[in-house]
Amino acid sequence: MKAARALGVAEEHLSLAYFGLNHLSWARVLVDGQDRTNDLIEIVLAIPEFRDLSGYAFDADRLRGLGLIPSGYLRYFYDTAAMVRAQAEAPQTRGERVREVEERLLACYADQRLCAKPPELQERGGAWYSTAAVRLVRDLWREDGDVHVLNVPNQGAITTLPSRVIVETPAQVAAGRITSQPTVTFADGRPRVAGHPVPEEVEHLIARVKAYELRTVTAAVTGSREVAINALQHHPLLDGRHDAIPALVDDLLTAHREYLPQFFAGAGNAGRG
Repeated sequence: MKAARALGVAEEHLSLAYFGLNHLSWARVLVDGQDRTNDLIEIVLAIPEFRDLSGYAFDADRLRGLGLIPSGYLRYFYDTAAMVRAQAEAPQTRGERVREVEERLLACYADQRLCAKPPELQERGGAWYSTAAVRLVRDLWREDGDVHVLNVPNQGAITTLPSRVIVETPAQVAAGRITSQPTVTFADGRPRVAGHPVPEEVEHLIARVKAYELRTVTAAVTGSREVAINALQHHPLLDGRHDAIPALVDDLLTAHREYLPQFFAGAGNAGRG
């Protein structure tokens, strides 16, 4: 919606060559099939109204170097030090803040006279999620349907990843069917999006975070502390901190012991089941 407004076109003329994982995604932007990504990047950098187009004001060198529009969540990977500093200086954690907002939201929803979205939804995050959800339900029932960005089995949408893993990608939704669409393809030995090479740093980041995700699933299913440690060793945000990972895992397991009984079955020590 913001990209369409920035480029001065109707939303229905704009599409996203979108790819990545949940909270780890990038896109090239097309208008009537013509790639306008570079134009959009320059607009984002020049006009304050659009500076945080995807939820964060990435610096000029980063945007121009990527040649992509990154999800706002990538600020944690691209500006890690600034994000850690901001969280350390904040009067509340994000979880504490969200808990307060959700308490107010539940009070709003208890009011049967409510007939508009509460303003607290903007504080909770996920702008337009309600619109996206309604459109998705609509197209699951309609025969013609439309394209949505969803988390679905890869099935060739990103050819650099196995077909069985979950990716975030455009998918055609119609009459109860969800079909992922190829976004990242190979040409001349390199992955490409909308005909443009995927930067190697993007390719490597996706691979590392997916490796972390898969190992996390294995740890959860098996209740293995060792696999949990190995999962975090694959996470890019913990590079250079591998010596702290075992204690971090034990702290996490202890804090969430009630929900993770598989890690404690028959064990006398926290997280060593």
